[in-house]
Amino acid sequence: MKFNEKLIKLRKEKGLSQEELGYQLNVTRQTVSKWELGQTTPEMDKLLEMSKIFGINVDDLLDETKEIKSQTEENKTNKSIKKIIIIVSVVLVILILLGIVGMKITDRLFNNVLDKSKEGTDMVMDIWETGANMMDQYEEKVEKEKKDTMDQFNQFSNQINEEFEQQVEEAKDEYNEIMKQIQEEYNQGLEKVNQLMQ
Repeated sequence: MKFNEKLIKLRKEKGLSQEELGYQLNVTRQTVSKWELGQTTPEMDKLLEMSKIFGINVDDLLDETKEIKSQTEENKTNKSIKKIIIIVSVVLVILILLGIVGMKITDRLFNNVLDKSKEGTDMVMDIWETGANMMDQYEEKVEKEKKDTMDQFNQFSNQINEEFEQQVEEAKDEYNEIMKQIQEEYNQGLEKVNQLMQ
C-alpha cells in the first residue's frame, strides 16, 4: 500500500478532515491534499508527528510492502484472543474442580467402605466369640442344645450379612447420587463454555 493511500486510510479512521489533520501538523489543507494525491511527500519532521498522531512507526508509513491494519481489525483480533483465553481458562478450572471433587468422592467412598467393613468384621468376631463361648458352656449338653446354639449362630451371621449388604447398598446409592451431581455440574460447565464460544 502506497504512502498516500495509508495516509487517507489512517486519517479517516481517526475521523479527521484534511483541514483538521493539517492544523495538527501545522500545514495547510492543500498540503495534506497533495500528500494524499501523491503529488508530494511530507518531510521527516511531519512524518514523525504523523506517527505520533496515528500511533504507528514511521517505517510502517513509508514501507509500501506493509499493510496497515485498521483499529477495528486489531480490536477484533484482540477480542478473539481474549475470548479464547477465557474459554481455555474456564475449561481448565472445570477440569481442576472435577479432579478435586473426584478425589474427595473417591476418598470418602473408600473410607466409608473401610468403616463398614471394619464394623462388619467386628460384629462377626463378636458373634463368633459369643458362639464359641456358648459352645464351650454347653459342650456337655445334649446334641439338640448344640444344634440350637448353631442355629442361633447362623441366624446372627445371616443378620450381620444382611446389615452389611444393606450398608454396601447405601454406600452405592450415595456414590451414584454424587456422580449424578458431578455429571450435572459438568453439563452446566459445558453449557457455559458453549455460550462463551457463541
